[in-house]
Amino acid sequence: MRISVGEDGVLHWLPEQLVSAAGSHLRMRTTVDLAPTARLVLREEQVLGRHGEGPGTLATRLTVRRAGRPCSTRSWPSDPARPAAGTAARSSAATGPPGNSSSSTRPSRRSRWRRGCTGRTPW
Repeated sequence: MRISVGEDGVLHWLPEQLVSAAGSHLRMRTTVDLAPTARLVLREEQVLGRHGEGPGTLATRLTVRRAGRPCSTRSWPSDPARPAAGTAARSSAATGPPGNSSSSTRPSRRSRWRRGCTGRTPW
């Protein structure tokens, strides 16, 4: 999926959960291109398996760029042998124009955000 948010645009992308059911093989790639003044709230949630069954295989990649510069890249590989069924994995991002310091949260060690790409710190 490819998403673009233009100048002064605001997008809240909060889709339903993606369930990786037993026997499924899914690859999902999300790329977000933000204008310099665009804002984004994004959530991706993956559930590995349904109640009482194991998960399928799932590989996701989330890339966020602001004004053509990479801000974040995050990958999530899944294998039926790891982790247990019913485990949920969540990725979220909240970005605003550079210089907006309304959030005081710190980035996760698993995220790769580059300074100057976002005014609010993601997840």
